[in-house]
Amino acid sequence: MDFIDTILHVWHEFMQFKFARETLMVVGALLFVFSAWSILKASLRLLIWVMMMAVGVMAFSYGLNETTYDVPLAGVSDLNDLRGYMSLDTLRLLCARLPE
Repeated sequence: MDFIDTILHVWHEFMQFKFARETLMVVGALLFVFSAWSILKASLRLLIWVMMMAVGVMAFSYGLNETTYDVPLAGVSDLNDLRGYMSLDTLRLLCARLPE
């Protein structure tokens, strides 16, 4: 409790100064500007990385469409293609487990 009383005493002494409120305004403005700058800097950095990731995904997908290799990622485009290899019960079981 002595610590809180000391802080309150120092605060009241500080508020007795002539320019205490102006000092608080300047400190608050500096904290605001510094915080806003830090947030913007982090956001811009994040935006740049997201754009780089998007370019990478576009390059990968374009390369995947233009490749002459048989890539298993682009193998099955429709469930009807799988139906010839599986029984109808197996396909129903797989469709029931999709939400899981």
